[in-house]
Amino acid sequence: MLAAQTIHDTMAAALRLARTRSHLTQTQLAERMGTSQSTVGRLEAGGRWPSPDTISRWMGATGTASLGALMLDAERGATS
Repeated sequence: MLAAQTIHDTMAAALRLARTRSHLTQTQLAERMGTSQSTVGRLEAGGRWPSPDTISRWMGATGTASLGALMLDAERGATS
């Protein structure tokens, strides 16, 4: 169970890192993705697991090429 929670937390941190590296607010990212700011906030807080489509739209909206590299950075505690 701990490993699943760690992956969940790392995914949330990776999504937040992608947004901050792109210098976007949650509202700006939501507009680019066609969703709401509250959805972006919930995903970044780990409140729900993103669907593959959501991850794809997030990556496209932030110009992030590699989810794997982003998750490694997030796991290591990178903030920008």
